[in-house]
Amino acid sequence: MIQMVLKAGAAKAVITPPVNNRLAGYRGRTGKSIGILDDLFARALVLDNGENSIALAVCDLIGVWKDMVSIVRKNVSESTNIPFENVMVTAIHTHTGPNPHLTGADWMSSVSKIVSGTIIAAWNKLKEARIGLGRGESDVGVNRRNPRSPSGPYQLYSWPEGPMDKEVQVLRVEDMNGNLISAIINYQCHPVAMGPRMLQISRDFVGYALDVIEKVKGSGVIPIFLQGTCGNINPRYIWNEPDAPEPLPSPSWPFEKEELIVKETERLGNMLGGEALRVLESITSFASEARIKSARKSTTLPFREDLPEMALKRRRGLYEKMISGEKEIAVEVQAFALDDVAIIGIPGEVYLEYGLEIKRKSPYEYTFVSELSNQESIGYVVTPESVKEGGYEPRTAVCAPEAGKELVKTSISLLKELHGQKE
Repeated sequence: MIQMVLKAGAAKAVITPPVNNRLAGYRGRTGKSIGILDDLFARALVLDNGENSIALAVCDLIGVWKDMVSIVRKNVSESTNIPFENVMVTAIHTHTGPNPHLTGADWMSSVSKIVSGTIIAAWNKLKEARIGLGRGESDVGVNRRNPRSPSGPYQLYSWPEGPMDKEVQVLRVEDMNGNLISAIINYQCHPVAMGPRMLQISRDFVGYALDVIEKVKGSGVIPIFLQGTCGNINPRYIWNEPDAPEPLPSPSWPFEKEELIVKETERLGNMLGGEALRVLESITSFASEARIKSARKSTTLPFREDLPEMALKRRRGLYEKMISGEKEIAVEVQAFALDDVAIIGIPGEVYLEYGLEIKRKSPYEYTFVSELSNQESIGYVVTPESVKEGGYEPRTAVCAPEAGKELVKTSISLLKELHGQKE
């Protein structure tokens, strides 16, 4: 039997844009960035077993774009033996990062090169390694479609009774002496703890969570956050509860409250990072050999026939496709698998319910779901029930309600194919 000895390498590089550019993530925020609270990074993990290799790159951005992914895949495949189709590029979805298109073509081009270089650097650091898996729980996220929201039914307000996935999944990657190389932390929550008033560039609570790992395990360790399906999930702010004296931070909050916002963001990040660290250190069973598989599937998602007015403002590119007569959008779903664990990359800001369904139907013991993967965001992927209810996400969604079921169907088909199961 051929031995499939694992090797792993990880790297990161700064991708922080210049100050005085528009930030992304809030329709009501018009000011440009005024400073840098914490740097943004591209982080990469490469895994190889002598027969196959895969690369995962995660950017501290609101999303990635298709041209960047194509460039990264091309550069990596030409400089390593990682196949073009075995590269996945995704984002943490921070709302205090740059608006890529408004930051400019030069910066976008540089990011594509930096992400490529980060993966290549990780490849050049490959060493024999072993992997272990664990899971925990965190209350950092909460469903935000409260039917009794003070700003209108189902409108961006903490709903503790609503559907939620508290699971924190951790993939530990260490060398043969037990020294941590990297860790993938999979959780689902919108990085919007800073709120629209914040004009400093930041990774939001995700940055603080990863900092916990780095401070404890050393700056040479490369922890990676993989954003789950957080389309209808927000942080559980201390001020965004039914009995709280104040609502969600808004653009009208005075500057003097900025310190409170930062402290709350740090608190949430420390909570998630602390739980991830607990799970990370509880992993004691490892595999130093694994079969590595990778596959992609293309599918199409239907556009809505009743286009909401807000979609023109938020998703102009997709809107223009629709008014030109296009009825659907082509998307890619990508999956990696290493024995008992799979990573599935899907596009869009996907409702939590669909992520839960993918994990529930997956043939793998651990399934890490990564939204906003490999292309420009297609907007919210909502449930048919939420369209009837109304609220923020359905008002901006351009994909039809049945798009979510198609994403789940394609994801499960791909995972079963990798697992060797027949449809």
